[in-house]
Amino acid sequence: MAKNWALIIGINNYEFLQPLRYAKQDAEAVQDFLINKAEFEQVLCFMDNSQNVGGELTQPSYSNLVRVLNQVFKTPFMTEEDSFWFFFSGHGIRHQNRDYLMPLDGDPKNVAQTGISTTYVAEQLRRSGTGNVIMILDACRSENYNGGGGIGAETGAETRQTEGVTLFSCSSNQYSYEIDEIQQGAFTAALLEGLGIQGRNATLRRLNQYLQIRVPEIVGQYFKPAKQTPYIIAKPEKLTHLVLMPNYAGSSLRNDVDGAKNSKIMDLSEQLWSQGLAVAPEQNESVLNAPNAISDIEIKDSFSSKEEILSDLKQAWHEAMTGQTIPVSQLWDDLNND
Repeated sequence: MAKNWALIIGINNYEFLQPLRYAKQDAEAVQDFLINKAEFEQVLCFMDNSQNVGGELTQPSYSNLVRVLNQVFKTPFMTEEDSFWFFFSGHGIRHQNRDYLMPLDGDPKNVAQTGISTTYVAEQLRRSGTGNVIMILDACRSENYNGGGGIGAETGAETRQTEGVTLFSCSSNQYSYEIDEIQQGAFTAALLEGLGIQGRNATLRRLNQYLQIRVPEIVGQYFKPAKQTPYIIAKPEKLTHLVLMPNYAGSSLRNDVDGAKNSKIMDLSEQLWSQGLAVAPEQNESVLNAPNAISDIEIKDSFSSKEEILSDLKQAWHEAMTGQTIPVSQLWDDLNND
């Protein structure tokens, strides 16, 4: 079964930057969700009040964060099917056209030497060996230190040129709001809501749709007429169908398999079958044979009708999940074949 790891950073009490109110609390909430609900196997945490673990320092200083990024990702330790999440809640600064995450001791007067480049972070995360690296950055809070603006431009370009997923809490010219009334950042509050709705936002595509509606709602409720618009960049495009929360993936996965097949994206269908193993706790033989069912589906030529392709996938899905062959229409009446 695929494994899930995460590295979480949350900083309130900066030494040289304006303190934040709820960045640490956001990180703690994400930590709790990933461990207790998403059942991640390993979650590494660096926060203001972090306790040392096994003699290792876990305060989010520059030296500690660079050390863990170098040590943990020195050699590959995950497979293509595994997932590694990186969550950062704190200050981010754009300096000389580069994006930096600011550690506890980051100095806005010396960003290049005391900040941590998002490009460097992404490079280290990819060394894990998994094809499912997810960066979540809630870091547009620095109010244009040095006139550089918020982060996003370089990080987004890097994601598009390589492979991976990056979630941004807002556009680079916007502010990521902390809200006293809910004692959280608006983005993280919406993120945890979206991930926790069973079967609704299990894939990246559905989560993106949810966040683009929910974050502006939360911000508008407390900071009218302020705007905060989160966005997600995923390359290759098939990663938009990545199952983020296997425990909650049932109905969302089924619908996205249909969408993949409708578009004749066979490699995406295979990826979704693989992800499907994580949402079938019984691990029965018919589910494990799902990739064979996919390989048996033949697209005769580029003129195959959408209805024919979708019908083939529906039948394969049903046979793989149940081990039975019955008229597909009995199970799929609720789906739209348009």
